[in-house]
Amino acid sequence: MKYIKNKITNTIAYMGDGDLASMVVGYEELDGTTYAVSDWEILEASEEDIRSLLEQQTEANISYGEKRRREYASLEEQADMKYWDEMNGTTTWKDHISVIKAKYPKS
Repeated sequence: MKYIKNKITNTIAYMGDGDLASMVVGYEELDGTTYAVSDWEILEASEEDIRSLLEQQTEANISYGEKRRREYASLEEQADMKYWDEMNGTTTWKDHISVIKAKYPKS
């Protein structure tokens, strides 16, 4: 299967069997940037490999803040942690937050 990759941004933008020019005509990055046909290259790989590349690309574009939000316990659970930390003299909530902040530092 064919796909196109931007030589400047290294992003994959399209999968298909068309020619390069028809694949990129009218293509615009999310930030509004447009690229010339010469900024793209056409490559081939299995559909499975392309999907894997797309998943990696998507994960790489997620902000540290969004990654943190996905891992934080719900607000209800955090409130419960804080309550029991106060009652037991523990640091469960602070430990929970610290682990996630260390895993996804500000860029």
